[in-house]
Amino acid sequence: GWGLAALMVAGNMIGSGVYLLPATLAPIGSSSLIGWIVASIGALLLAGVFAGLARIRPRDDGPTEYAGVGLGRYFGYQASLGYWAGNWIGNVAIALAATGYLAHFFPGLREQWPGALCTVGLIWLTTLIYMAGPHTVARFGGLTLLIGLIPLGIAMVAGAMAFDPAVFVASWSPDGAPLSQSVPASMALIFWAFLGFESAGVVALRLRDPQRDVGRATYAGVILSAVVYIAVTAAIFGVIP
Repeated sequence: GWGLAALMVAGNMIGSGVYLLPATLAPIGSSSLIGWIVASIGALLLAGVFAGLARIRPRDDGPTEYAGVGLGRYFGYQASLGYWAGNWIGNVAIALAATGYLAHFFPGLREQWPGALCTVGLIWLTTLIYMAGPHTVARFGGLTLLIGLIPLGIAMVAGAMAFDPAVFVASWSPDGAPLSQSVPASMALIFWAFLGFESAGVVALRLRDPQRDVGRATYAGVILSAVVYIAVTAAIFGVIP
């Protein structure tokens, strides 16, 4: 169903980015919120493209097959290879981020070999879950999303209560760069957080009604992710200089 697929889309988007990006965007400042808004609009436009493709070709297996049908098998293969490589590298980055956070509670993971083994173990754990099938994956993604939203919800509420407009304004552009420079610079970093919006298209063949469900799940997932990311970022910039 589209609801479970929407949770999977949002779960694939709301991840390490929500914890890593505020620190990465700190040199750009709170003006990066404009970048978040522009990137969110761009992600929604791309969601519309996937929704349209799903209506036209509901039996295709996601973005790589769309490229193959439209441009030929050679370009379809290149799209598939590029998508695979992007996920391969991205999964390593996410696993490293998870190990880094676990090292706060288990300091031994800061050592080279324990940290490497933990990272590989996390990758294998999620691989085994995916081997169990799409229903297990969707339920696992929904559960981890709900668990992850608890601390984010606390951060948003606490940040709103402690929000200081003076801190937010002072952080607008730490290096004095105009919006024409700061917004594009922030968007190059921000769009990492939106990787995963294509997830409903990737599992189109597993959905009950791909013509309808791909669009619904993609729109709902992108909107939920954008709201969470923008709220958390605004709260942090209004509290921490």
